[in-house]
Amino acid sequence: MNAGCLPPFRGCLREDCFKTLPWRLQSGIAGSPRGGRSTLHPTRGHPMIRSSLALSALTLLGLSGQALAGEGILTNDTHVSSAAPSTLFGTAPKIEVGGTNTGLVRFSLSNLPTGTTGASVAKASLLLFVSRVDAAGSIEARQVTGSWAENSTKFNNIPTAAAPGLGPVVDASTVGKFVRLDVTALVKQWLDGTTTNNGWMLSPAVATPGALIAFDAKEDTATSHEAALEIELIGPAGPAGPTGPTGATGPAGPTGPKGPKGNAGATGAPGATGATGPQGPIGPQGLTGPEGTQGETGPQGPAGPQGPAAALRVLVSNSNAPTTFSAGVCAATDAILAFGLSPTINLTAGQVVTFETTMALGTTTPTGAGSLRIYACKRDATSGLMTTLDIGSYDYRIGVGRYSFSRPGFYRASTTESVQVGTCGCVTNSTDAAAWNSHEISRTVAMVHDASVLSTIAPTLSPTEQAARRAKKR
Repeated sequence: MNAGCLPPFRGCLREDCFKTLPWRLQSGIAGSPRGGRSTLHPTRGHPMIRSSLALSALTLLGLSGQALAGEGILTNDTHVSSAAPSTLFGTAPKIEVGGTNTGLVRFSLSNLPTGTTGASVAKASLLLFVSRVDAAGSIEARQVTGSWAENSTKFNNIPTAAAPGLGPVVDASTVGKFVRLDVTALVKQWLDGTTTNNGWMLSPAVATPGALIAFDAKEDTATSHEAALEIELIGPAGPAGPTGPTGATGPAGPTGPKGPKGNAGATGAPGATGATGPQGPIGPQGLTGPEGTQGETGPQGPAGPQGPAAALRVLVSNSNAPTTFSAGVCAATDAILAFGLSPTINLTAGQVVTFETTMALGTTTPTGAGSLRIYACKRDATSGLMTTLDIGSYDYRIGVGRYSFSRPGFYRASTTESVQVGTCGCVTNSTDAAAWNSHEISRTVAMVHDASVLSTIAPTLSPTEQAARRAKKR
């Protein structure tokens, strides 16, 4: 204790004295919205000194018109250990938290003024003194929901508590310091009777599960920094002070802005009629008159040329794209993999099917994928034989991603048959075959026409002509 700081006060009201006194006095600001508030709480000391100092503080506060805050009385503090589930630690000097240990503290609120409710509480703080840090981190104070007592509670009968992550959290990594947790909401509930006061369970915060920290218990005779519960109460506003003397008349202020325009005066008597003015310009054209009666129907015009034949049927198919490709050289004897085929279509000799397949193919391989050829194809529904209807596309190559491809085609039936039409393809390189691995659904739209539609379909180049055109483009 500093020189001159002997309880109770002994004339010492310096800040450094209050740091060493067994009780600290914190006063609010007079005239604040809450009328000022004070906090009186222990930092440990002899009971007689605490009582006399508290009385002195009460007297000072009464003289100053401040409202005195209260504090909870620490009645139980202990910890339990899963490593020693049958051991009692109620008389231990430390509250061990973390690892296999869980701390418990409970306070009585019986010393608060009669009639104190949750609405009377401005703030409540749980103070814990960090005695030892084996592994730095934060701790959480969780609401205990079951009854317990320090002289009978061990890990085997640990009370229930709120789930981790629901209580206030504070960093407790600095040894020799009090840490403060805001417990206002729960203390209000206790005072209003909506929740039973079973204290708090102390455990590492969810964000720092490896924290290992020891706090002083009330049984610690070496430092005696026991846990404390500060409760700041909202005091009544003080009486209004006397009215001060009237001040001297200040200088005249600047001229104000111009006022709004006044109402118009009464209309004066009409003046004499003036001379006739010149003729004005011609006005705009008037509105169009009503529509006349309909004339007689004219003679019928000549018949127009015959339009293209309408589709006899339209078929749409949606299906999943292939998940893998088989490598090959895309020769006629290779296995051709179907991307999307129409439903089975029954055709008679001479009927024509026009179709188009749209598909999304891609790769997740960082080096991309290539050597893909896409064909318009026909599949015999009876034999299952797949036949290409054109010479196919160039060898496609893409980077990482998924790309849309589209392939049109048409097929003319030479006899009555059942077929599926759409798009098929193959990959010429075994490495690329595995790289094409990211696909989505395909969609095939097929339309069936009679033979007359052939005159409206652009002729398809022969394989030789297509190869020549491809070589020219390169």
